[in-house]
Amino acid sequence: MTFTRADLLATAERSPAAAGAGDRKAWIGLFTSNGCVEDPVGSAPHRGVAAIGQFYDTFIGPRDIRFHPDVDIVVGQTVVRDG
Repeated sequence: MTFTRADLLATAERSPAAAGAGDRKAWIGLFTSNGCVEDPVGSAPHRGVAAIGQFYDTFIGPRDIRFHPDVDIVVGQTVVRDG
């Protein structure tokens, strides 16, 4: 399956949309069962649904999330968003 740049950016937008809405289930659902969150970059990864849920509960859920992207870089199927 081939994805366009617009497809990839729309998918990337689902994370801040779910976080901003406080939708824990939707945000965690963006990850595969072996997904990984590395935030901040260089820290120990939060790997798997349970660890990603704990990350959400600690850092996203209790906060008012507003995301302002500055630059999107799309290479292949990878999106890097600076915000």
